[in-house]
Amino acid sequence: MAEVSVAYSQTTIHFGPHVGGVATTAAYAAYDKHRFTPRSVLGVALGGTIQAQQKQWALQISGLYAQRGFRLQDEYQPVGTPEGTSYLINETYQLSYLSLPVNLAYTQRPNGQGFQVFAGGYVSMLLKGHWEYNDSFLTPQPNGEVFRSSYLGHDKDILPSPKQPTTAASGLDYYIYSRRVDAGLQAGIGYRFSRVLIQGGV
Repeated sequence: MAEVSVAYSQTTIHFGPHVGGVATTAAYAAYDKHRFTPRSVLGVALGGTIQAQQKQWALQISGLYAQRGFRLQDEYQPVGTPEGTSYLINETYQLSYLSLPVNLAYTQRPNGQGFQVFAGGYVSMLLKGHWEYNDSFLTPQPNGEVFRSSYLGHDKDILPSPKQPTTAASGLDYYIYSRRVDAGLQAGIGYRFSRVLIQGGV
């Protein structure tokens, strides 16, 4: 973050653009309760940040367009299928949010320069999303061979919704829904040099 500063008595206000990258993943389970180990997806976080600094304490509030998501690459045997049957899963979920992170930071120096640690939370609203998949189904044959049927590659929009609708179109042509509001905690470290603040966290 590169910033502009304004001083009010003992409090200094800094504000400027926020440009960053994010790597995200998520917990995911199949309809038969199989739990996947999702992989990370890279995205960007763009917007602005305002910081109110008083001595070594700073309140940081940002408004961001943030990309998140996860990738599934796994093979497993669904419950109730014959021995040797398996799914090959290759799917990517990409979600775009309007996010409001709020952090409290403790800085190395009263003027905010140097190292800092921060902790806080965020609340995000889903704007849109996209789902791509190319899954395969492996079925053992009487002659000992394995037949692989590949679904055609598909991509669908992910729509914000408070809950999964009770109806869907037939076959593969159905809609994907995700919770509209997301919230969580975050913490990390940073370093400020002159008017530039660099942060990294989880």
